[in-house]
Amino acid sequence: MKILAIDVGTGTQDIMLYDSQDPMENAVKMVLPSPTKIMANRIRKYHHDLFLSGETMGGGPVNKAIKNHLDRGYRVFMTDISARTVRDDLERVRSSGVEIVPALEKHPEIPELELKDVDLAAIKEALLNFDVELDFDRIGVAVQDHGYQEGTGDRNFRFQKIREKLDIPRAPEEFAYFGEAPEYFTRMQGVLRTLKGYKTTIM
Repeated sequence: MKILAIDVGTGTQDIMLYDSQDPMENAVKMVLPSPTKIMANRIRKYHHDLFLSGETMGGGPVNKAIKNHLDRGYRVFMTDISARTVRDDLERVRSSGVEIVPALEKHPEIPELELKDVDLAAIKEALLNFDVELDFDRIGVAVQDHGYQEGTGDRNFRFQKIREKLDIPRAPEEFAYFGEAPEYFTRMQGVLRTLKGYKTTIM
């Protein structure tokens, strides 16, 4: 069995391509800049309005880049899904200056950047430089999803869900979801939509 494992962090994304036919120490491993850092760098290169489409992804650097872009006087358009990258409370996103538009609305007059936590095309291209094919049976992705419940702070809700899992001793895999995740984990939902059609484990 071949497994692609990706740990998406704030600073890096740690990637391993494992083949059960080979020793574990021979698995292909890469440590690359995180998707949120990559997207933040791309936003900083623009000096005009931007349309940020795509999925809900990890915030941090990308959110700071969006705020700086707005502070410089440029307009930022996002869909209701991509806008949850900033905050799950869309009214707070609007109050920050982001303009939320329908998902299918197009803005050909301004550059569009697609937000997502997993970019298989980029990983495939990187591996091909070393004559490695991106071939796998299953994919596992780890993201830090606080979860969202209206009226509850993200971190408080996250700790609440962790406490629920820790009521009794559990195996590590019981913290994972296979093929689907609760709706309140909006970032996980974004990853699952990106990887639709793949056998995905997420945690």
